[in-house]
Amino acid sequence: MAFRALGQLGWTIPEDGGFKLHAVLGIAILCTVLLADGSGTLTAVYMKFADEKPWKVKETMLKIARIHRIFSYFILFVGALSVCTGITQYY
Repeated sequence: MAFRALGQLGWTIPEDGGFKLHAVLGIAILCTVLLADGSGTLTAVYMKFADEKPWKVKETMLKIARIHRIFSYFILFVGALSVCTGITQYY
């Protein structure tokens, strides 16, 4: 479907086989989005089903939430770089 849309717009995918920073950043975003999604889900599940003392639950939840926040900021930064490299590479 994506190739059909590219064809309709007259766009082509470069086939020079060189190192594409835009593609590398896109893969990095994909991986970190999956990790951020997993850590957010883990935080929510841990909060709901934890049978530990309230202070222990909060301590563990905050550690997981910190990891989630770090991944999220990384996604924002790398996403901005990816958009910039895509704009400069394809336009």
